[in-house]
Amino acid sequence: MSLALLLLCLPHSLSQSITQSPPALTLRPGDKVELSCRVLGAGDPYMYWYRQSQGGGTFGFIASSVAAGSVEELTLSHFSAKRSSKENFSLNSDGVFLNDSGIYFCAWSHTVGLGLGGPDKKPQIQKT
Repeated sequence: MSLALLLLCLPHSLSQSITQSPPALTLRPGDKVELSCRVLGAGDPYMYWYRQSQGGGTFGFIASSVAAGSVEELTLSHFSAKRSSKENFSLNSDGVFLNDSGIYFCAWSHTVGLGLGGPDKKPQIQKT
């Protein structure tokens, strides 16, 4: 079994943008993964990672960051998150599981806890 990662673009404000990479990825259980998120034109936003279960199921919070160098919450023990600058927030795992399948969203907000400024892209990890 393997996992696939897919990013879909949605339109957003011309003055602000949010992008995620890679655009597509297929993984096997145990593989390493890094999902990157970059927000431009939003100042120093709060940033978030979410995941929707495969097949459009439950939607859950993964991680948040209020500023560069900080990660306030991380809900998946086999993932790590890093906020390397005010624009960049990455989500990493040294070994994914099959139940990590789903759509991964990066979002931003100027207010803690909302995450309404995105997502512009949705990475999807699926069984193949």
